Amino acid sequence: MTESDSKRSGTKGCLWAVGILFLVVLLVFSSLLSWWAIQDGRDRKLVQSAASELRNRGAPVDSESLKAIYESKTDPTDAVAWNKIFDELKSEGFAAWSKGVEIFDSNAQGAGWTETGWTGEAAERNLVAKTEDLRRRIGELVRKPNAVRFINDFDGFLTMLSHAQQQRQVQRLIATEFQVAFADRDSAACREAIQTSLGVARLSRADPFLVSHLINVACHGIAMMDVQRAIEYDVFNEQDLKAVWEMIANDELSIQRLPWMIQGERAVGLSVIEDPTKLEGMLDSTSQVYMKWVGPSHRDILNLVTFYGDFENLDISDIDALQTEAFRLSNSIENEVRTAGPLGLRHWILTSSLLPAGGAVVEALVRDVVLERLTRLALAMRLYEKRHGQFPDTLEALNEVGFDSKTSAPWGGKPFGYRLEEGVAVLWGTPPRVGPHTSDEPPELDDTSAEFSLEKMFYLRLRPSSK
Repeated sequence: MTESDSKRSGTKGCLWAVGILFLVVLLVFSSLLSWWAIQDGRDRKLVQSAASELRNRGAPVDSESLKAIYESKTDPTDAVAWNKIFDELKSEGFAAWSKGVEIFDSNAQGAGWTETGWTGEAAERNLVAKTEDLRRRIGELVRKPNAVRFINDFDGFLTMLSHAQQQRQVQRLIATEFQVAFADRDSAACREAIQTSLGVARLSRADPFLVSHLINVACHGIAMMDVQRAIEYDVFNEQDLKAVWEMIANDELSIQRLPWMIQGERAVGLSVIEDPTKLEGMLDSTSQVYMKWVGPSHRDILNLVTFYGDFENLDISDIDALQTEAFRLSNSIENEVRTAGPLGLRHWILTSSLLPAGGAVVEALVRDVVLERLTRLALAMRLYEKRHGQFPDTLEALNEVGFDSKTSAPWGGKPFGYRLEEGVAVLWGTPPRVGPHTSDEPPELDDTSAEFSLEKMFYLRLRPSSK
């Protein structure tokens, strides 16, 4: 064989090798593409099936169906009146009236009310005097039974933030009203402020989004702490104690609305599938390009629907199991995302961006339940003392006034802590963030502890009645 024949033979062999390699690569690529198509087709059918199941049971699956359900739960009649109140709270006139009031004026100095003084008294009394008509209108509105319709457009993530934030301002104003009534030891005025405060905490109860309900929880917490303060210092007479007890007992806590919150969040998440640009600013650059030009995978959508379904189906009747399971689900999502690998992450872009911190959300809801139970315990304790002239020796004695210490225990099943210290009734519980069981000893809080700290929310000292 000549040298040229050898070269031609070598070249031909290389071409054959390249051709075979190309065919192998093509075959592998085709196999992967076919496998992907089969998987995606299966996932698409599962997503369609899940969406059909949601529609069949009346759950919202997009902005249109979410809006329809929201409208069925709400009444737009008072929205104009509320928006007028919100505008007044943002006005220059209100800013002038609230100057020097610490919760409204960032330049105000002082620690607010303490047992030895009240640094903002003049400013707070002035604000209460200036807002008499405004607070009267708020009180009338929150006593109406229908949920207010504030939202007309669900096409986005921030549509409910404006009125939700203004709700906090309303609650701050009512808290100022309570502060003045408390300082005057005016039982009826404190009761009326509490009634309004509880109404404000329900203002966005029909909103289908978590942020609104978390604001409701925050507002409810303020109301509970105001009740606790009035009980600690024996402001309420027996009639008003019973009235406040009924208000709290008949109130629906936000935890009851957890399934509706999840349904709303899921519907908004599914609406993003039609317009991935809504996620801009929430994703890194690579994910933004993928979501814009390729869109979420059906596996990603299925993950989103599955995990929302798991949260929606949590048992809200058992706060112990609820919090434990919520954190387990949240951790499982984080583990799935962390172990997905570079290729697998495309199946988690939508899910990891839109799923809320379920464990933290449920913790806030559980804390609200435990706080409400501790507040009712304090009410029962004060009612008992009004009737008998002293606090009971044990919590079991409170059955007489309607408080069942066995069914109203904090999470973990162990009863609230209780002891008598020189005639003072000391009550305490362990915040859910700390652990499931009430500590054997009350927390050690000194004079520098914040008035509204988490520990203070679960620690009460009831002074003996002034009678």
